[in-house]
Amino acid sequence: MKMLRRSVCLLLCAALFLTLLAGCGKQEEPAEDFVVSAAVCGPLETLDPTMNTDVGTESLLSTLFEGLMRMRDDGAGKAVAVAGLAKEYIEEKNYDDTVTYTFTLRSAARWSDGERVTAEDFVYAWQRLVDPATASPNASLLSMVAGYDEVRESGDVSLLGVKAKGESTFLVTLSRPCAYFITSVCTSPATAPLRRDLVEGNASWAATADIVTNGPYTVGTWVKAAQLQTKRNGEYYESKLVVPDSICFRFETDAQTNYDQLLAGELDYTAKLPYAAIEQLAERGIKAGLFRPITLWPFPYAALKKAASQASVQAVLTVEMSLGQMVDDVRLAVEGEKPVYFEGRAGGSIPTLTQIVDAAERALKGGK
Repeated sequence: MKMLRRSVCLLLCAALFLTLLAGCGKQEEPAEDFVVSAAVCGPLETLDPTMNTDVGTESLLSTLFEGLMRMRDDGAGKAVAVAGLAKEYIEEKNYDDTVTYTFTLRSAARWSDGERVTAEDFVYAWQRLVDPATASPNASLLSMVAGYDEVRESGDVSLLGVKAKGESTFLVTLSRPCAYFITSVCTSPATAPLRRDLVEGNASWAATADIVTNGPYTVGTWVKAAQLQTKRNGEYYESKLVVPDSICFRFETDAQTNYDQLLAGELDYTAKLPYAAIEQLAERGIKAGLFRPITLWPFPYAALKKAASQASVQAVLTVEMSLGQMVDDVRLAVEGEKPVYFEGRAGGSIPTLTQIVDAAERALKGGK
């Protein structure tokens, strides 16, 4: 299942979470940009969301491209699908057992070059995704859309059950009901809109730092063998709410190297822990687990605002794990039942992994 495949990032999102909370306590005019460093994938040759098969890279692409829906923390540590570029949608069940979705796009949705995001951008992106000529490994993501099989057999993308009604209305007809259509299909970077005028006839459209994006970030610098650093997309409809100011994605896949850099304070987030580190955490009574990746920048704004208004920040980290089988959820919230607390001053120094683990260990023993 697509949902399961995307649920593989590890415990150390806690470090990033606390980093974001600390960032919310900044002065209105900070001396320097608030930058988070993350290691989620290896070197990339393209940022085309249609062609990606790597879970870690999906986290990076989700900062650059946004689809109809987006995943957000519900305030209790659970990831839920909320309005993305579509401000609302209507689901209609038809007499022939097909289902029609009518998405209304935000009027403020813009590409990073200032152009409006339109329903036709979605039509083009979805047709391109299933077109056999594209050879996308993610084509089957739209297998529930009416006409999918016919397109795959004939190559005629006009047979796909999608169409634009004006600039702001995107219509999708499913050949059958699909429980995960909204939560997994419409939140995937692979189904994000694309511009025909930028993609067609331009083989390098997604291979350079000047790529046009529609998500909360766009590309600042990109050294293909080393790292990609994003910058805030000023055209994004919620640009003023985006934190941090920039995310530096380092292309390092060695779990031990990333873990060492995390301990040294050179890295804020890693998608992988070496197994030895997991065992060490387990031996200390700290249980690590998995969480469903939410795009790196946006934890609930109301919760962040509330935390930032306090003299100190109380971040809640609830973690569970079966050693060797990391299948449970990591719960992150500002409030929650039976929480593990780490207290740090708003705007103060970012806590280290050791401090987080020590605080969790004390909490598990009944202290704070």
